[in-house]
Amino acid sequence: MNVGATDECIEMAEGSDAEIIRVAGKLASLNRSLRAATTGRPGLFGDLAWELLVEVYATAPFGTSITSDLLACRNPLPESLLTRYIRTLQRNGLLVANQIESGRDVFSLSLTHSGRKLVRNVVESML
Repeated sequence: MNVGATDECIEMAEGSDAEIIRVAGKLASLNRSLRAATTGRPGLFGDLAWELLVEVYATAPFGTSITSDLLACRNPLPESLLTRYIRTLQRNGLLVANQIESGRDVFSLSLTHSGRKLVRNVVESML
């Protein structure tokens, strides 16, 4: 499994966009590693909402979408917790989530313009 941005996403990008997507992919991978290393250790945790935004950006940077199942696969979380964060990010205007599977909370996810801009600006400041 590719843990960073997909090669296809990076190839589709031009110039600084490719570098930002590559760094966002590495950041998403680092977030997953940090969470795995700190699970069960009080006081050591990341901001899950931010981690999910970076993951969506790295996987679908051009306004394309990924499924919440893929997000859950990359970030092993209870479905109820993932759904709660998805809805919170959606209410805050950072994520578009369209339910795609009846009976389960499975969504097609993409960042809004504001969500992409937020992630891009933070990652760009790290370059």
